[in-house]
Amino acid sequence: MGRVKENLAPYSVRKSELLRRTRRRLERLPAKKLALVSSILRYMEQEPSVPATKELLSMPGFFGRFLEAMEDVKNKRLIDFERIRRNV
Repeated sequence: MGRVKENLAPYSVRKSELLRRTRRRLERLPAKKLALVSSILRYMEQEPSVPATKELLSMPGFFGRFLEAMEDVKNKRLIDFERIRRNV
């Protein structure tokens, strides 16, 4: 439960503490996951003021699912839209 508590309260922690925790986590990640996190951070830097982005990131579970989807794309675990498209 300690992990959940830590994840639910990121805004009540000082920036320096968040950076320390984040660096510790980043250092433990394998290179592939680190590259993925870097891509997500780059995206967030480019689009921080878009209201839709803020709304998506505030949805419970969205960020985790986003990470999974990015990993699927990276590993080419995709389905061609033409294969599943229905006559519309």
